[in-house]
Amino acid sequence: MKLLYVQHVDWKWIPQRPHFLARQMIDLGHQLDVAYIAGWRSSGNVVVDPALALPASPKKLYGLPRWATPVVRAIDARLLEWQLRPMITKDHDAIWVTHPRVFAGLRQIAGLPPIIYDCMDDAEALEPRGKNYVSVVDQQLFKSSRVVISSSPKLDAKAGSRARQGTCRLVVGNGCRGDYPWPVMRNDGTGVRSHDGADRPADQRPTQALFYGTIGGWLDIEVLLALAEAPGVELRLVGPVRTSLPESLAACCHEPMGHTQLLQFAERWADWLVLPFRKDEFSETVDPVKLHEYVGLGHPILAPELEVLRPADRFLAMYRSPAHAVEITTSPALVRASHQERQEYILSRTWAARALEIDLALAEVFSS
Repeated sequence: MKLLYVQHVDWKWIPQRPHFLARQMIDLGHQLDVAYIAGWRSSGNVVVDPALALPASPKKLYGLPRWATPVVRAIDARLLEWQLRPMITKDHDAIWVTHPRVFAGLRQIAGLPPIIYDCMDDAEALEPRGKNYVSVVDQQLFKSSRVVISSSPKLDAKAGSRARQGTCRLVVGNGCRGDYPWPVMRNDGTGVRSHDGADRPADQRPTQALFYGTIGGWLDIEVLLALAEAPGVELRLVGPVRTSLPESLAACCHEPMGHTQLLQFAERWADWLVLPFRKDEFSETVDPVKLHEYVGLGHPILAPELEVLRPADRFLAMYRSPAHAVEITTSPALVRASHQERQEYILSRTWAARALEIDLALAEVFSS
């Protein structure tokens, strides 16, 4: 298939679902014309990973910053429409869209090819200041799409209430890189670490807990603050900051790294990998990329008691409160999942495996 593939995440940003799926769809033989909305903030930009390089450079689209007021949103949509209109050709079999903001720039164009909506997040929850506007455009996008791909069952349930009858819907979760040498894929007994203090020097260095990714309002600041201030714990947060933080927590923050460099750092430095999500409706819609990467890294994983994480609970140490999170982190970790279970988990959740699920569904839809 020839796709116009338009993502709302800057191509230079820390690699997200759209980056990986674009590369994998090309590897499966699809022809993609990739475009992205350039970000105004560069704090999350990293050197583009060579493994994600495309046959042709992705096209940069310009929008407006602070997509929150009606006037700005209207101008932003017209600006995107002006840039996208000449990119659409009769050769395109479909347009791949990752966010309502992209569709706002497409919806006034007549004769559009079929829309494939890769719904990776609950867009309304991430845009509280423009929630009503996003909700309207999101509903139009669902109804205009021939295929809706949801990254979690909760998002698919939302699609079920909004998509038109006959729309192809499928749930394709997030994944992890297949080209990275995940420690759990080793068979020499070194791929899974338990936190038992055995590898610590005599001076008893602190337990090292790590979270990497965008540091935003969806994180449980109370849990992170408890870890940052706990005796015997060293917390690091690696990624762009998108929310206000207490001083003691801000001191734990470090600049973003390239994806491969980040995974290597996490493998080498961390005793615990942390999924500090808030217990709320939004978190229940998310299939965290970090969960799959954390499993692959082989370290103990600290996580909240969320239903969306239950399918992976054998890999997790789940906490009930900030104090409980500290207690778990400073105690020996029980490794419940077998080495084989971890390997099977990773092999079934690579981005290549996820793209193949999509490829098979698209072949069925567009051949009928």
